[in-house]
Amino acid sequence: MEGMEVKAHSVNKWIRLIISAAAFGTLFLIFGCQNSFLDSDEYTQMSAQVSGGYPLFLLAFRKVWGQENYFIFVSLFQNILAAFAVWFLSEKLGEYLECPEVIRFLGTLCFAAPFIGTYFMSSNGVVLSCSILTEGLSYPLYYIMLAFMLGVMFEHNLTAYVGAGITGGILTLVRPQMAIPLMVVAIVSIMNGVRKQKLLYIFLEMVIAATLIAGGNSYYKAISQKGENSLNSATVLTNLICISERKDADFFEGEESEVFIRIWDKANEAGYIIDSDVINPFSRAVAIENAHDRLKTDIMLSSMYEYAINEKGITDNAEQSVILRTWADDMSIALFRRHIGAYLYDWFSLGLIGLVRTNAIYRIGLIVVSAALYAVYTWLLNSCKKKGRVSLYRTGLVTLVLIVTNAFGVATIIMCISRYMVYNMALFYFILLCMGYSTIEKERKHG
Repeated sequence: MEGMEVKAHSVNKWIRLIISAAAFGTLFLIFGCQNSFLDSDEYTQMSAQVSGGYPLFLLAFRKVWGQENYFIFVSLFQNILAAFAVWFLSEKLGEYLECPEVIRFLGTLCFAAPFIGTYFMSSNGVVLSCSILTEGLSYPLYYIMLAFMLGVMFEHNLTAYVGAGITGGILTLVRPQMAIPLMVVAIVSIMNGVRKQKLLYIFLEMVIAATLIAGGNSYYKAISQKGENSLNSATVLTNLICISERKDADFFEGEESEVFIRIWDKANEAGYIIDSDVINPFSRAVAIENAHDRLKTDIMLSSMYEYAINEKGITDNAEQSVILRTWADDMSIALFRRHIGAYLYDWFSLGLIGLVRTNAIYRIGLIVVSAALYAVYTWLLNSCKKKGRVSLYRTGLVTLVLIVTNAFGVATIIMCISRYMVYNMALFYFILLCMGYSTIEKERKHG
């Protein structure tokens, strides 16, 4: 009887892989490759304003398949990787949490859902696995990293630590925002590694991740030859411009004061300066989101480039990147000191909307639904702790940490739009499902 159950489980395992492959194969056939997004050109042209991982990934495909054809092969690879990642993570969770077969099947569907869900949730209709955006690669890599992190928690073997280091390093190289969950993975590894006396494993994981990140970015900088990355500095400054005042120019010296005035006047004319009378956190967050991309690209960076070229005669890309980064850093520091209270309030506001977008579509009526889901999740998590369901409790707690750190970590730099928040959406719902099922089963058996 036991042998038949093992055989059935093995068959079901491969059926789930087929389901995952069929789902992403269908997405590929329907959507092909989406390469018309605002950010896509930054990656295809190997801009200095992006991290090196995704442009290097695209470069490899361009070298193999040629300029005319490589987009479709990128999309094909991303869909294959996504199909594997969905299956791999759902199987590992099912194994570690001892889920019944029906929950494992639901897990496969649950982890696949966000890839198409962003088509309906985002304003630009993006299908992650088919897009020429970092999320096409980073989202499946995130799933695989989580699976290895679970291995660190429950198996403590070398494969799990090395796998977490490799996927975490590549993931952060592709999407620097992922340094936040990578730190969570590192803390999990250290806590479990010290407890299980796996210090060498911890060391290997850290070295591998750091080498991949540093080496990849250095190589990208060397071959792109387009100067310093000033995008992160400019991104932080954009949110600060939204809460600034024209008189803040008095706190800058010389050319920086003139550049700031040019930016502020254009931003104010476009309606991107947020009135201090607006106190609703969600209204402020939405105002920043609506302003951010256009303010950064069409006004702030455009004004900086214009001043560098016309007033300072700087035409070299590398020199432009250096001066833009200097201006952005100086202005960000000064404005942060002047408006720290407003910045922290907006950081909290953006983080809140990020929490909503992790488990729901942002709509006024759904804020309460989102909060209720978090309340139920917290109650079930506490119930797991009290009733000794250790594996489920530990996984649920790490999931909650990943959600909160991702939302408020992203809010530190940019806005929490759907495609930045969906990383943990499926994980949240799957763990919620597992905790709910476990609680009902326990009550039924003892009832």
